[in-house]
Amino acid sequence: MRSSFWWKRRSRAITVLTLVLASACSDSTPQPRVADQCPECTPAEVNDDSAAPLVCGPGQPDARVDPASGLVPAWRVNLGAGEDLASAEAADSVIVAKKRNGRTVTLDAETGGECAELVAARESGRTSVIDAYNPRARVVHGVLVGSSKQSLSAIGIRTGAVRWTRALLPPSLRGDEYALTNSLKVLATSTAIVVGANASDGREVVVAIDPRTGMDLWSKIVVERRSHDEGDVMLATDGARVFVRTNGTLTAYEANGTSTWSTSWAPAGALPLVAADSKYVAIAFDGRVQVVDGSTGAGVGEVAIPGTPTELIAKDGYLFAAAETKSGTVTVLAIDLATGGVRWSFDSAYSARSLRVDDDLVYVLDGNRRVWGLERATGARRFGLGTGASDFAVARPRRGTPRIIAASSGVVAFDATGAEPLPLEPFPRWLFAAESSGSYENCSLRALSWDDGNGRSLWQRDVPARMREIRFPCRSLEGYRREARFVGRLPYSMFGTSVNDGTLVEANRTGVLALNLRDGSVQLDAAAPGSERGVSFYQGTFAVDGLSDCKGVTYGAELFMRCGDRYVYFNGTTALVLSGTPLRVEATGTYASDAIEEYIADQHAFHVRAVVTAGAYVFRLEGTQPVPD
Repeated sequence: MRSSFWWKRRSRAITVLTLVLASACSDSTPQPRVADQCPECTPAEVNDDSAAPLVCGPGQPDARVDPASGLVPAWRVNLGAGEDLASAEAADSVIVAKKRNGRTVTLDAETGGECAELVAARESGRTSVIDAYNPRARVVHGVLVGSSKQSLSAIGIRTGAVRWTRALLPPSLRGDEYALTNSLKVLATSTAIVVGANASDGREVVVAIDPRTGMDLWSKIVVERRSHDEGDVMLATDGARVFVRTNGTLTAYEANGTSTWSTSWAPAGALPLVAADSKYVAIAFDGRVQVVDGSTGAGVGEVAIPGTPTELIAKDGYLFAAAETKSGTVTVLAIDLATGGVRWSFDSAYSARSLRVDDDLVYVLDGNRRVWGLERATGARRFGLGTGASDFAVARPRRGTPRIIAASSGVVAFDATGAEPLPLEPFPRWLFAAESSGSYENCSLRALSWDDGNGRSLWQRDVPARMREIRFPCRSLEGYRREARFVGRLPYSMFGTSVNDGTLVEANRTGVLALNLRDGSVQLDAAAPGSERGVSFYQGTFAVDGLSDCKGVTYGAELFMRCGDRYVYFNGTTALVLSGTPLRVEATGTYASDAIEEYIADQHAFHVRAVVTAGAYVFRLEGTQPVPD
């Protein structure tokens, strides 16, 4: 792939990007420091533990083969009962791991031994200075930085001691008590911790803080009226400067808070991503990347990318970008920032959920939850590792070899060099059609694809017209598109799937579709008419008389289940019993409003009991519907 054009090689004027140089309108006078307006923004106590030794407990070696990778891990740690791991970050020779219940600890990357607890679990009854619900805490300058209501705190990752706690903003700028939790952005320059956050009245602020003392170095109101609930600000750094992206503008701030240049564009669609290395700043829009000089803001060039950017990292003169198309293909590119040339590309299955770059390798987590290690210079594959995890980190233990830390039901460490991933079973994946409706996109089911373990389609089959009639917001499909194999909840309107005896059976509220697994040919297309007068409840149970042990839980009075050698289906109106090879409709029945056996209203919920007869079978449903407040 070659760049579409490069500014150094063209003479016509640039009209897409308007550059405003510092000489024209720079903000040479920083706004007042936060602490000047806010005494509580000065930490009451500072505990600098940066020189403290790292003391960790014993490691937990594990000689069992990991089922997702097929490898014996270097170590495995279970962080206690509760929900699965949410994330992992690597810093020096330690791992900062967070469970979904909020418990956050540091682990020795070499042994897996626990070093310190940084945040207590929600249910522990202990209070932490960083809210266990805060998903935006980050490790910078050897501390975990995060918020709790209006306060910002730093916790030393080596000891778990609180280095400092302070109010982030003065009262006049504070939003509601969840403003920081929902909007916090944390970045490290060589000398500062830089924080962006939502403030009152739609404003957004950026504050630079001394990592050691917690005192603010400078602060800016950078947005007067944000256009997105989570905020318009994105932060990037070249190590010294801070680059602040808002809706339509990128501004460079020096270490003292003085703005030296700004560049702007006409806001349209999603906000661009921004990344910087020591020389260049890349601004990635849908289908293109704009490159400017980090010290002056002068234009360097533009390069085409095949889709919407989802991940962006700039390092040592190269930009590593993941671009995603609406059709579901994802390409990771290595782009020379000086020339615009694409050094190499890598096709990632379904998504590039995470991208990491170190001095040797580029690491890509794809939608099959495999981590690929690619040589930074050439893109050559060094390893592939099945992790079964939705997040990972790369650590450099004391012996220096890269180690992959997978975050799943526990923390698992792999030395993956030379590894090949285990084969994955084929699975069904839905494809969608999109249409614009004002400022929103609505989607509908278009086709069903039978995909192999590497993300290749073995066959595709268009779905019947009845299945295409249902519309739903495209934004609700983001998780499914990027990780369809692992998304537990099926796309909107789907409530059942089964693979048995060489047949793929899919059910939604319009009926049942059965396809031959070998070639996708249709074996059964059974429509099931619905009605607004059908059975409806929030959650309940069902049982089918005439089929042994055919019972279970149902949501929304909808069910699809295999009972012995038959399938049972109900969409609130039509009941089906399917049997045989190839599959056929054995019996059908329709719910009638007078089939309700009992209908009781109390203070809290409506209770519904209904009966539907389908041939020799009787469907019995019972459920509750909460009473609206």
